[in-house]
Amino acid sequence: MSTKILESSLATLSSRYGGTLLRLSLAAQEIGIQLRTAHNQISKGVLLIPNIRCAKLHP
Repeated sequence: MSTKILESSLATLSSRYGGTLLRLSLAAQEIGIQLRTAHNQISKGVLLIPNIRCAKLHP
């Protein structure tokens, strides 16, 4: 993935959601996949979005 695409994607998500950390459900929705698919891709190490595991966020 090119740096320009990554930077513009982060800028878009930041302006849309007020930050660069998103719940997995929102990130999956943005790229058009089901949440379960995103979980499976993370487990396999193939999700195309940089991701981290952190403590549950309050709604």
